[in-house]
Amino acid sequence: MPKARTPSPTRARPKAAGRAAGGRGPSSRAARRRGVRTPWWRRSGVVVAGIVLAISTGIGIQALRSASGGAVVRPPFAAADGAVTRGASTAKVSVVEYGDFQCPHCGEFQRTVGSTIDRLVADGTIRFGYVPMAFLGPESELASNAAYCAGAQGRFWPYHDELFANQAAENSGALTTSSLTAFGATAGVTGGAFDRCVESKTYVPFVERITTLASQRGITSTPTVLIDGTPAPASAYSSAAGFIAAIRAAGANA
Repeated sequence: MPKARTPSPTRARPKAAGRAAGGRGPSSRAARRRGVRTPWWRRSGVVVAGIVLAISTGIGIQALRSASGGAVVRPPFAAADGAVTRGASTAKVSVVEYGDFQCPHCGEFQRTVGSTIDRLVADGTIRFGYVPMAFLGPESELASNAAYCAGAQGRFWPYHDELFANQAAENSGALTTSSLTAFGATAGVTGGAFDRCVESKTYVPFVERITTLASQRGITSTPTVLIDGTPAPASAYSSAAGFIAAIRAAGANA
């Protein structure tokens, strides 16, 4: 899926609301191109070994080992479900986005609504969380791991923005250790700890775990946005005005 072919707003409107609420998921080619799929390491032909999962109170999975066989290390600033959150705890509306840094529709959503989210966080209207998924392949894992590595240096959000600003075609080889560490420098990450974290893939097992957890909770496409725990309407994905209207409606019902 070449970067130059930006999906239209109509195609970018996800059917995530129906799926997250238990609706029927799409099976068309177009849906598969949107990132509606099983996490890559769980697909047919991918050998998965050493997974030990224990479901914990509907909130998280405590895994002794990940699909890649590594020990799970949770970023200290992330929630059990992987969300990294910003904004006042007193904000009236909570918004959570499940996204994949390789997903072109996530990139379109960031370009369309990202600045509006920034403003609504800054003025105290919303509290916003982002869960970095790895639905689309190994490069998604590497990007999400690097974002957590940047977060350990206090720079998750600038790095989040840098990844979307430099988004390339899915699994094109653009997301390498070299490129991901270079993005860190642009995002203001300093010191060798970040580079070592990226190179050692410190948080890849955690990324695998939260992606599996999200799938089990009904997140089958990216982006999926929940507003106060309810799937956002399609209009919230396609324009800033639609997103603001959905936030106002949620605030009025709070």
